[in-house]
Amino acid sequence: MTLCKDMASGLLNAPSTPVWREARAEPRRLDRLAIHLSFEAADPADGRVKPMHATCFYRYDAVEETAMTLADPLSAFSTSPSGMTLNGREVANPLLAEAVKEVMLKQGREFLERARRGIEEAADQARERLNGLQSSD
Repeated sequence: MTLCKDMASGLLNAPSTPVWREARAEPRRLDRLAIHLSFEAADPADGRVKPMHATCFYRYDAVEETAMTLADPLSAFSTSPSGMTLNGREVANPLLAEAVKEVMLKQGREFLERARRGIEEAADQARERLNGLQSSD
């Protein structure tokens, strides 16, 4: 759902962050998964906040049912959308492919930044512990 939300936000190019109202997954066994999003966002054309919606479609990607797909049915679908609509209009290739690429890069950068902060925090804690051990000697 995060990928679909990030794609909708990026494609809207709205002056403000959307306010998400509903996110709903609709899996169709052995066919496709539709992620339906409802939100409010400023329309880039006139700046007024309006109700909007997006749907991302994911292909069924499992070769066979496994314990994982039985426990988490959504894991049977591809991780990248094969189609998308935004406010009732189809987002066609190459715009869809570019939107997926941009969001994946953004999410990758955010992941690396979180990892960097976590490593820095762990290093700071280790330094504090070492300093505490040295001062108690």
